[in-house]
Amino acid sequence: MKRIFFLVLFMAGCLAVIAGAGIEQAQSKPGEKTAVGPAIRFSDGAKSVSIDISLFENIIYFPCRVAGVASLDFVLDTGATDVSAIDEKVAEDLGLTLGRTTTGGGAGPEQVRMSDLEGIHLLLPGMEMAGFRIITIPLKRMEPNWGRKKDGLLGGNILGRLVTQIDYANHKVTFHDPGVFEASGKGWVIPLIVQSNTLFVKAKIVSEGSDVPREGLFLIDTGVRMTFFNTPFTAKHGLIQSARRTVENIAGFGIGGAVRGIMGRVTSIRIGDLEIERPVVQFSTDTKGIAASSQFDGIIGADILSRFHVTFDYQKQEMILQKGADFLQPFEYDMSGLYFISAGEANNAFTVENVVENSPAAKAGAAKGDLLISVDNQPAFSFTLETLKRYLQREGRPVTLRISRAGNVSDLSFRLERLI
Repeated sequence: MKRIFFLVLFMAGCLAVIAGAGIEQAQSKPGEKTAVGPAIRFSDGAKSVSIDISLFENIIYFPCRVAGVASLDFVLDTGATDVSAIDEKVAEDLGLTLGRTTTGGGAGPEQVRMSDLEGIHLLLPGMEMAGFRIITIPLKRMEPNWGRKKDGLLGGNILGRLVTQIDYANHKVTFHDPGVFEASGKGWVIPLIVQSNTLFVKAKIVSEGSDVPREGLFLIDTGVRMTFFNTPFTAKHGLIQSARRTVENIAGFGIGGAVRGIMGRVTSIRIGDLEIERPVVQFSTDTKGIAASSQFDGIIGADILSRFHVTFDYQKQEMILQKGADFLQPFEYDMSGLYFISAGEANNAFTVENVVENSPAAKAGAAKGDLLISVDNQPAFSFTLETLKRYLQREGRPVTLRISRAGNVSDLSFRLERLI
């Protein structure tokens, strides 16, 4: 029987035993043969390493070498439960050896095939990771909805043996040996619950029209773009009914397929003594996948985390948050009513995948399948999915989209308006 494995979902009653740090110092150069067994090695006797990252919709990307190949795009994903991963097509192209095949899922209703990889070393500048469980998953299927390729994920099985500091503002991530790490500077120390090398935090949600905080258990996930509340938590506390304005739309695309939900706002999310005001969130209506789970209540995503300098310490079971320059920036959502997907080698060809009812774009005649040619006379290929979304978040601005539909070109003009 195939074992069911859930990314971003721990099994009921399964408490992780946090092992020793597993940090070893490498006097040899990264890539040379090392001892068998899960281990992380810093080069030249170092106790930490800093690497440059890039951000795309607040998701952390960095280059990682696998099997001697440079410039694979990996994502730092604290929501990957006790496992790291490589895209199945990338693994095939590299000729990597597959082991046991399993079935699993995550965000979205579908199950997908996953295979263990054998003898994989991951190499970052000044750092080598060997002996960890690495699996293949079909990351490529997520690319049209994410607007950028993902070749792999660095997950909880590796991150659980490190202290990770994320400096979103300066595009840096620093990995530390937890045996010698000492926190410095001011910040809020937030207790965590660590299960299966996955981070959970207790937070309080104050819905619109209420001053009663609703406490829940939330997964901390750097790999999710928008904070959301699971279906049972949403229904129990009537969060959709209490929201002043909501929009039904595609919320994203996980390993298990498209995720639909109701987008709206809550008055605040309180994590310890910190209060995040009026965030845009997704109220899940899923009946399958992790967003339908009652084992935890939702996910704190990169939309919130990116407003801080963040430290994750799995060993001490704590998270340190220091407010960043963007902390007070208002949370915004699309103001056109359009959900685009991308295509092409550079992911800069855009097609309308969904149109929100009664939205500005809907009233102008937009339809699913419309191919975007230009935005206010700027060619579509000059945008990324991220910059296109931001362009359509300018309240009150007139916009003209040139689109192609069944070979016919036309212009759609409307004024952006706040939907939630």
